[in-house]
Amino acid sequence: MFKHSLFVAAALLSTLASAAAPEWIQIANTEPGSAFLDRATIAPAGEAMAVRVMRNYDDTVTLGINPATGRTLYSHRSVKLTYLVDCKGGKLAMNTWQLFSGNFGEGQVVWADKQPGAPIYLKPAGGEEKFAFASACAMQAALAMR
Repeated sequence: MFKHSLFVAAALLSTLASAAAPEWIQIANTEPGSAFLDRATIAPAGEAMAVRVMRNYDDTVTLGINPATGRTLYSHRSVKLTYLVDCKGGKLAMNTWQLFSGNFGEGQVVWADKQPGAPIYLKPAGGEEKFAFASACAMQAALAMR
């Protein structure tokens, strides 16, 4: 287990040196679409670690219907999220998000925002969050070994 963790940490540390271009790797494949993690974005953010994830949907997704107009809200095909990860606390928080009209962050930005106030940390739920958590904490461990 230690050798595996050390290998993952070393691999992630090697990506830190080339943090210019995105390095998307697929981390989940589900019925509504796929999820990717940008290894180039894993970095310290205050006491936490930040990591960027992109969800790519097979079909257009909406966030409900406006009751006044009957129109769909925030129709999108992909989302880029930034999570803040608290490795010691075993939790992560959604920090920022951008919804796009096209796949892979292409097309128009449908909605972009960030978590107001202090981050709301929760236990990772599902494959995407668990992978983002593990990747960020492996990078934190690799940076501590420098």
